[in-house]
Amino acid sequence: MQQLLKRLELIKTCITLEDEEIIELQVIKLKALENDADVLQILKQLEQQQFSKALSRIDDYISRHTGLTAYEDPLLQSLKLELKVLERQLQSLNEHKNECDTDIEEFNSEYTLNLGDVIQQVLRAQIFQQQLQAKQQAFEQSKAEYNEIKSDLNKLKSELVDKEAELEELEEFSDDYEDEHAAYEELKSSIIEK
Repeated sequence: MQQLLKRLELIKTCITLEDEEIIELQVIKLKALENDADVLQILKQLEQQQFSKALSRIDDYISRHTGLTAYEDPLLQSLKLELKVLERQLQSLNEHKNECDTDIEEFNSEYTLNLGDVIQQVLRAQIFQQQLQAKQQAFEQSKAEYNEIKSDLNKLKSELVDKEAELEELEEFSDDYEDEHAAYEELKSSIIEK
């Protein structure tokens, strides 16, 4: 009932302001409510644009039904309106978020479709590069070990040549010959082991 009375008050104000658009809008909203015969007569007069008759009927109707009315806090009504506005904003933001999510999913699909093979090739190339570097390091380490062994072997060979020369200078039956010969054989076996 309160809503009906407020809409009739609004129509009354719009008639004095000569605002036909709002009157038409309020007529549509009033038709959606449960109406008695008096309100239906007011609506009929408004649709026929008999505004003066409608205005006097509205005044009569309001005065008959405004004896005792339930109190409605105006703050409550304003908060309800703010809530409706905020709900619309929230819905709009949710729709925008959903659009953004859809755009992101489409981008990811296109990204994967168009760049998936390229990324896979790049990753394979990186893995191959890492494997190549590991093999290169292993090769360099083996090469360094080989050069070290080769250097040791060359030293041992030169020592062996020196021992051979010393053995040739000694007589076969001298006391030093056996010691030098044993050192020579030991050096020879070290070379073979390398």
